[in-house]
Amino acid sequence: MHEGVNTAMESARRDEAVEGLYDPSYEHDACGFGLIASLDGVPKRRHIDLALDALKRMSHRGAMAADGASGDGAGVLLQRPAAWLAACAADIGIALPRQFASGLVFLPRDVSQAQASRQKISDAARESGLIVAGWRRVPLNLDACGPVADARRPHIEQLFVAPAAPLGDAEFRRALFVARRRADMALGDSDAGYIVTLSADSIGFKAMVIPERLPLLFPDLMHPAMASTCVIVHQRFSTNTSPRWPLAQPFRHLAHNGEINTI
Repeated sequence: MHEGVNTAMESARRDEAVEGLYDPSYEHDACGFGLIASLDGVPKRRHIDLALDALKRMSHRGAMAADGASGDGAGVLLQRPAAWLAACAADIGIALPRQFASGLVFLPRDVSQAQASRQKISDAARESGLIVAGWRRVPLNLDACGPVADARRPHIEQLFVAPAAPLGDAEFRRALFVARRRADMALGDSDAGYIVTLSADSIGFKAMVIPERLPLLFPDLMHPAMASTCVIVHQRFSTNTSPRWPLAQPFRHLAHNGEINTI
């Protein structure tokens, strides 16, 4: 947040009267937010490494469960890592067209429920003029996931979609948005399925783990081909709800630094 805004807020807090056990001077908590961006626009592995290091340094901004591994939410949002996406597609035997989108999806751990959710997402994509090119099971190192987080952990897969017929770039982005909204409505509840990201421009990884364990949980984040020009990181959950995997940040387009609720 801009220094002038912070200064004004602190001044306002000092002017507030202390009432009972509450003292406004205690109000210094905020989510940890970071941004690493390349001025030359060249994707680099180093940008992700810097962002993950920044995320680790903001552990104090969030909460840790008694198991020492579960957290109240940590995540990264990357600008499209094209080389890594191509490698993932090759792993599952699909050839990607020029236009495609990919993103992580949280699914139920029950096999039949997960299949039903996949079908609803596929139907939503088809109704929006898209085709599902393939599903990839996201590799996870569950040793990095504490018991509290693991008890609520979804099954995580990666979805690839493409246009059923040639579309302009703007039309493709609209189709992706409509498909995701249709899927949200068909699923009805995030426990039945939650699309973390489905974009031609970005991809997100997030979990209920402490920041230093995020790249351990998702080995994909350490893949040599994983490179980006821009990375957003976020540590800490919504302050008004109990932690849940779908509510971890960054969201699909942004993250906040905690002062929204304070203001």
